[in-house]
Amino acid sequence: METQNEIKNLYALSEKEILIIIGNDLLTEESRFSPPSAQEAIERAIEWLEENYESLQEAICRNGTIRKYYNDNEDIILAAAIADLISAICLSVSPFSVAVLVAKKGIGELCKYSWESK
Repeated sequence: METQNEIKNLYALSEKEILIIIGNDLLTEESRFSPPSAQEAIERAIEWLEENYESLQEAICRNGTIRKYYNDNEDIILAAAIADLISAICLSVSPFSVAVLVAKKGIGELCKYSWESK
């Protein structure tokens, strides 16, 4: 239930707010002495997402259950399933933040080529 509430709370945020959370996680992990600005956090989050795009895509798009939850519009379950699949990639950030961002931003686009080839 706690996981479900965390995911619901993240869904209530804008993509920009989720990027700030991800960036703050990363910059805190990188042992910064001063808190990052919102712009610094967003830039670091985008950088991390670009660096890990292929790994995220591979982990998420090859899973048939993800496609089912996506097609059924099961947002909370979809994000929880994505978080489970990407937890090994998200060592410095919350997999729930990344999962909700991926689900909100467009998993259909992320998995477009993988799913078209099946």
